[in-house]
Amino acid sequence: MIPVPEMVPAALPSAFDAATLRGLGVPHPRPFAIRHRPDASLASPGIPHVNNLAFIAWMDRAADLHAAALGYTRDGMAERDTAWFVGRHEITYHAEAWPGDDLLVLTWIDRMHRFTAERGVLVVRTTAAADAPGRPEAAMEADPSPGRIICRGRTSWVLVTLSTRRPRRHDPAMLAAFEPLGRALCPEPVL
Repeated sequence: MIPVPEMVPAALPSAFDAATLRGLGVPHPRPFAIRHRPDASLASPGIPHVNNLAFIAWMDRAADLHAAALGYTRDGMAERDTAWFVGRHEITYHAEAWPGDDLLVLTWIDRMHRFTAERGVLVVRTTAAADAPGRPEAAMEADPSPGRIICRGRTSWVLVTLSTRRPRRHDPAMLAAFEPLGRALCPEPVL
């Protein structure tokens, strides 16, 4: 079981200006940023890099913190009989993360449809932990750089009414708060 990670919302480091973000493939001008340092409890058995399941937990936690920062906490939404459910997760891994690495998790909303939201996530190493337990020297030499992309992720979220478990439209205030890059003009898929 992967525990809910301790993650702290943070201002973007000064090294991550608009040009750097674009170079990393972050399309949103104001992504939500979280700093995270995974500990040894997240290491995979056998290969002591961070377990792949941890990345899904980070994506979920980043979405939760971003929504809460915009006034849409899980508890507050539940009181309004509303919640976001995951429709699909996708992760593309580019490098290993190791316990002790300083990571920056960036998230943003690409599009909001009638009752869905497409969220992007980027995990970037800001400082490599040279003393990560079990990290082979070859891994450090091959991939030491700060600014290294660890993974890219996407999640399709579906807004639902909790009492019926049916999709529901988001309101204009939610749309404005999440600042999606665009709205799709195509009809929603049938669920």
